[in-house]
Amino acid sequence: MDKKINVNEQLKLLLARQDILAYIVMALIILFVSTKFYSFQTQKVERAKEAQSEENKKVDLLGGLVKIEQEAGPYQQFFSRREQVDIINEISGIARQEEVKVSSIQPLEIAKEKAFTREGFSISLEAKYHSIGRFVNRLERSGSFFRIEKLSLAQQSRWSGKPDKQPEERVITATMQLTMLYVE
Repeated sequence: MDKKINVNEQLKLLLARQDILAYIVMALIILFVSTKFYSFQTQKVERAKEAQSEENKKVDLLGGLVKIEQEAGPYQQFFSRREQVDIINEISGIARQEEVKVSSIQPLEIAKEKAFTREGFSISLEAKYHSIGRFVNRLERSGSFFRIEKLSLAQQSRWSGKPDKQPEERVITATMQLTMLYVE
């Protein structure tokens, strides 16, 4: 009977402390839920950090592109399209300085490539051999980035008009294809 009383007393004590037991169970539930919530929030923070890292990489790449664009800016003028009249005037000016007579300048067909446009001219001229050499050299060294695609030379003699006389001067006639590249 002693044992029965002990069990009864313990049950009474347990029932009397039922409110404490409820608090303990509630604390355990809250601890379990908060652990799950913390774990979920930690995963969200990790995903946010990964996304931020990806965005930082993109910003770095864009910053690099901006830097490249800024560094290339001064060179853009060399590769931007110019009016044909300006190009012809530049070619004629160089020819005049080198004592080259330009017979004709004809625009060639414009060819559009993936990254650039190719524009050219067919030029016929006459001059002494060394004058043509200086003219070609000046074209290639000019800031306009002329490229000589084709060049053919032929020697001609100018006569004084009298059949028994020697030629007065030897003249070279040249035809050339000159191209420029433009970034669109």
